[in-house]
Amino acid sequence: MLRKLILRMVLPVLGLILSGCIKPGSDEILVTPYTKMDFPAEGNTSDFAISSNFLWTIEISDTWIVVNPMRGYGDRNITVTASANPNLTARHATFTISGEKAVREITVTQEGEAPHLKLDSTKKTVGAAGDTLSVGVTTNLELSVTPDVSWIAFVETRTVTTKRYVFSIEPNTALEDRQGSVLFKQQNGTLSAVLQIVQEAEAPAIEVDSKEVIATAEGGVYKVTVLSNIPWQAATETPWISMVGTKLMQPADCDFVVEPNVRVEERTGLLFISSAEYPQLGTTQITVKQQGAPAQATLTPDTLKDIPAKGGAYSIGVQANFDWQADLSQTADWILGTAQTTDKLQITVGENEAISHRSTTLQITDKDKTYSKTITIEQLPGERSLVLPEQNQIDPVQAEGGMITIPVRSNVPWKAVVSGDWLKVVKENGEEANKVVLQVDANEEITTRQAVLTVMTEDDEDDPLVVSRIINQVGSVPVITPQIDTLKVPYGGGDYEVIIEANVPWGIFTHPSWVEQIVLEPKEKNTTLMSFAVKPNRQTTERTAR
Repeated sequence: MLRKLILRMVLPVLGLILSGCIKPGSDEILVTPYTKMDFPAEGNTSDFAISSNFLWTIEISDTWIVVNPMRGYGDRNITVTASANPNLTARHATFTISGEKAVREITVTQEGEAPHLKLDSTKKTVGAAGDTLSVGVTTNLELSVTPDVSWIAFVETRTVTTKRYVFSIEPNTALEDRQGSVLFKQQNGTLSAVLQIVQEAEAPAIEVDSKEVIATAEGGVYKVTVLSNIPWQAATETPWISMVGTKLMQPADCDFVVEPNVRVEERTGLLFISSAEYPQLGTTQITVKQQGAPAQATLTPDTLKDIPAKGGAYSIGVQANFDWQADLSQTADWILGTAQTTDKLQITVGENEAISHRSTTLQITDKDKTYSKTITIEQLPGERSLVLPEQNQIDPVQAEGGMITIPVRSNVPWKAVVSGDWLKVVKENGEEANKVVLQVDANEEITTRQAVLTVMTEDDEDDPLVVSRIINQVGSVPVITPQIDTLKVPYGGGDYEVIIEANVPWGIFTHPSWVEQIVLEPKEKNTTLMSFAVKPNRQTTERTAR
């Protein structure tokens, strides 16, 4: 530090003296404090001052040093940075400060890295079953790796941020712990490190080759292989599983019998394997899953025949090995409902109003509808029928007329006819119809009028069914309506005509004296043409009359 301080004080003074003496065409002068620089292995930064009378540049012989600035003139401070040296040997480089003629070379020397060897752990513990383990090694040396026992094997070296040496440890079948070590030693050197490895003894244990057994619905003899170095015993609380052998030593098969499963549902049972001498090991549980049997159902009877037309409730016995349900999705709607118990299905059949035989089916299925059993239901035909609303349920038709609908319920083809020319059948649909549509003309009379609607069957029988109903239409409200209700007449008078609409008899009872020659001429029904003459108005005031 003192040396640098003296140089920083002396060199500027020397540079001023030199610059005062330099003239154009003079020789190049370059002053540096030294020609050699030293750096430690971990790298560092150092600087020095130069003084010159020319434009100079710097060239570097290697990349592990950095000089700043690389170009300048006159007096400048130069900074030199050396990166860390990863090698064990020292290294050298140079940089030169050059003008047109003057050249100054400075040598840079950096120490080599000190040898080192370090393990991230000096002791590792491995279970009795054996395993692989690794240890992190930080070093800059070439190493030899030597386990001192045969059950430790060097596997590989992995490099991440530090080197990791991987070892394979064989299983320990003894009941005691064992120890070994690995020597890490510098090749052609004296540095070394030791990794101690402790492997635990094998503990008393009970293991099985499988903790789940799948049994078929038919059942049979099954087994589980038990791997153990101690006495063990097997037991079950599942009623459909029975043990063949319950207490054995060393590796052996644990045999058991599974009874047939008559249900479609899968069922689950348990086996328990334990050691009375080593209760601390607990109990090993084996799950036995038995598949379900194919779905089967027996229906008694499987067909309901000749059910009377009036219908009713009927029962079918159901014996099934699954939880069943009635599926009516494809069943006719005249099956009104079902009621279900464990082994019985009650079916409610509606009345057959048709004159034809009918049948449908109903399914007995499992919940997933993967299995089904069909019940056939057949019902006898009903009697012929033809029904219309009662007379008091048919409302009178209003005077303005229009369309009216009369419900018809029949199980055979039918037709409708009417009396009276003011009533017409617009639509009738026979057997499948449930109504007749009538067109009623407006009633222009003030009195109520009647016509008869007659509906009769057309099923080729000798005695057709006939039902009649009276259709009443109320009369119109009495009206007398002139085409115009106010007539503007000029003072000179004149002849005029007015059309009168009336649905009642009428006449002229009074009229003013200045209206004369009144003539009534009937035209169309309820229409009369009234003509008359209005005398001139000789007065100076307007006159009005009815």
